Amino acid sequence: MKPLNNKGKINGLTKTELKIIFVPIVIIICFVSIFIKINRNKDYYIKSVKSEYYEGMILRKYRDYNNHGSGMLTLQKDNQLIKFYSDEWLDLWNLCNIGDYIKKDTGELQLQLIRKKESDTIFVNSTSIESD
Repeated sequence: MKPLNNKGKINGLTKTELKIIFVPIVIIICFVSIFIKINRNKDYYIKSVKSEYYEGMILRKYRDYNNHGSGMLTLQKDNQLIKFYSDEWLDLWNLCNIGDYIKKDTGELQLQLIRKKESDTIFVNSTSIESD
């Protein structure tokens, strides 16, 4: 850019005209970068959910108030305890009870909730596919 001349113009434009041109450009660049980041985070989350495998019987159902009151389940399989965030699954917290069995295969965005008392199986979708 050329230095300011005596009339306060850069390349024939006043400072106000330059602001009118560059401020919208900066705002558009910000929105585009935020949109790209959001989509990358969603793709990462879906890939993360798909890569997980777990199964086990629900031993404990509680709220973790150290983690914003997240719904937590403790699963047990083969004497191994697994902490499980139920908030990642649509309505799982309301559907499951202690003694029910959960199974989620690698590559899936759905888990099986095998309920003990009702003797049925419910397929619960991940929250990552809620809007798809």
